[in-house]
Amino acid sequence: MSTQIEGVFPHDLLSYDDVELLPKRLQPAIEGLIPIWHSYWGRLHPPKSGAELAWHIRIWGPVLSGLTPRQQWESGKGPMLFAPEATVETSPFHLILGRRCLFANMGVKWWWAMDCPARLYEVRDYFRWLASALDSSAFILYREDGGLTSDWVCQGMTLEEIEREKVKHGAKKAHDIDALRYSSKKILKTRYYRESLVGSSGAETR
Repeated sequence: MSTQIEGVFPHDLLSYDDVELLPKRLQPAIEGLIPIWHSYWGRLHPPKSGAELAWHIRIWGPVLSGLTPRQQWESGKGPMLFAPEATVETSPFHLILGRRCLFANMGVKWWWAMDCPARLYEVRDYFRWLASALDSSAFILYREDGGLTSDWVCQGMTLEEIEREKVKHGAKKAHDIDALRYSSKKILKTRYYRESLVGSSGAETR
């Protein structure tokens, strides 16, 4: 199966000025992401030496649209943040901004993490950090679903609304992170994991 690990995080971004600060705000996250990438991609895509490790804001979708990242934000759909190209040549990790939530693609395969608890916990811990950096009250970790969830993010849905849609489409909530390892191979019948963060000011309630 070629499905990847994805996640959804409520955010506290209110303006494009906030979006422009996001790369710097998320910069420390790279330290937690690189070990996961190297574990998965290391042999095929060694890190580039001497390159700057920095996030990049880019438009979401075709360049030919003529929209700028600011215009996409103002429309409520986009832009994207790409993780540093210096870490792996394919730069697989990216974030897509919606008006209320942020969609994250890990760039690593679901079953790679499901086969080893340590890998799954590393991804979970990274998502915890990302949620904390975004001041999110919770996050959802799940298996790639053909773009359904990223579409819901770009439609401006809240985390609660997205979770309801996932359940409506056949997803089952896992009672803990380990239960994900027993998910069905069928995409729409897989489990997802939701975790609440203690001490967050709660971007989800915005």
